[in-house]
Amino acid sequence: MRQIASSVALVAASLAALVPAVAAAAPGFDLQVGAFVDDQEGASYDLNALFRPSDSLTFSLGAGRSSSSLATTEFKGTTVRGGADLRRGRFGAGVYASNWEDSDQLTSQVLGGRLSMTFGETFDVALLAESRQLGVTYTTTGPRGRAIAQDVRFDGAGLGAELGWIGNAWSGYLRGISYDYDAQLDRAINASRAPSTRAFPRAAALVNSVLTRTAGAIDYQASLGVDRAFSRAGLGADLTLTSDVISGAGSTSLSLSWRYDLTTQVGIDATLGMTETDGFDSIGFAGVGFSFRN
Repeated sequence: MRQIASSVALVAASLAALVPAVAAAAPGFDLQVGAFVDDQEGASYDLNALFRPSDSLTFSLGAGRSSSSLATTEFKGTTVRGGADLRRGRFGAGVYASNWEDSDQLTSQVLGGRLSMTFGETFDVALLAESRQLGVTYTTTGPRGRAIAQDVRFDGAGLGAELGWIGNAWSGYLRGISYDYDAQLDRAINASRAPSTRAFPRAAALVNSVLTRTAGAIDYQASLGVDRAFSRAGLGADLTLTSDVISGAGSTSLSLSWRYDLTTQVGIDATLGMTETDGFDSIGFAGVGFSFRN
């Protein structure tokens, strides 16, 4: 399993491997290109680059475009993200940031950090902290029935932990994070339910889609996964539980992934999965990714 520099990195990569590396990687760079589609006409395209100037330091940079159409809500967002990881001996530290923006409805910014420690060259334990800022644009009915655009912003702080294990053939991880939001969240919840509100983005649609989940108003998220490595290939399974803080809707996502090294530098991976969220129809998704390592 390869290391992921940011918890908000490309979904294709995070589904394939979320266990942090317990050994420092050799200097070089990686390029990853991924595309996802779902059965609700959603699509996502991402490009990620990782640069390792030394065997202990890694920088990441990525960008993407995602769209989803669920129920009466359609999101079209552009994301940019970056991060840095440092590992010295048994200890590791990382920071990451991302910005996702649907210019008509919602913006989401995330800033996070990670501190980790390795035990016995096999187990990796990490503490996670995140700051999440969301802005929602909605419409209310004003005087004489006019539509008036309104905005509400709310901030959240998240704390969590991650446990990873890497063996010769089998690997696994367990990860959880929970968020606490400021008082402006109540304003957002009241606005979403007020009779005078004409249109309020169904934010739960974000956590219902693998294409937009990391941009959602997350209350908590828990995930676990296992991976079986072969000489040039690997199989993995991931389960993720998420809750939307505005509506309270719970979401469950299950995915299966396969990867294969075409050469020592070029690899391919594929993912199939399904997500079920309260108040929405279940949604299936599939993805494919290509990677180049130097």
